[in-house]
Amino acid sequence: MIMNISQVRDLAVKLLGLYYLITAIAYLPQLVGLFTISGKDKEFITHMGFFILSAILPAILYFIAAFFLLIKTSFVLRILWLHEDSVPATPTTLTLTTGISLIGFFYLIGSLGGLSVELYILSINRETAGSSIQYKYLPNIVSSVLSLICIIKARKIAEFLKSKIE
Repeated sequence: MIMNISQVRDLAVKLLGLYYLITAIAYLPQLVGLFTISGKDKEFITHMGFFILSAILPAILYFIAAFFLLIKTSFVLRILWLHEDSVPATPTTLTLTTGISLIGFFYLIGSLGGLSVELYILSINRETAGSSIQYKYLPNIVSSVLSLICIIKARKIAEFLKSKIE
């Protein structure tokens, strides 16, 4: 059986969705643990909102990503490869474009969870937000930006890589 590029993309997006679903399920024991915190343990948790958010937010993001990748696959395909069908390309370029877009999406979901928790931490610790603390958020910001570039400019990156390969 030979698959065309749209079938490969569909399969790749669904496999990525399955990965995110499994990752989200792995967070369930942590979420259940939130309901077992005793009064003695609550004394050591100074910011309960941050504690709950840091436990729940990654799981929610992974479940949302899994939902869109597994159930709303055609919507995700239209977003990731918005203008792909309008411009002719070689199979190598299309394959590289698919891979680059999926890698960008993979890292975007991972970095947004950490970035949103870190921004919440920054908002509750305004008095301690000096110049040195801003560098702590830089890796997730850079990762998010580079992921978006990979998604948006996947075709150009693929053409550049293809020119270096040949």
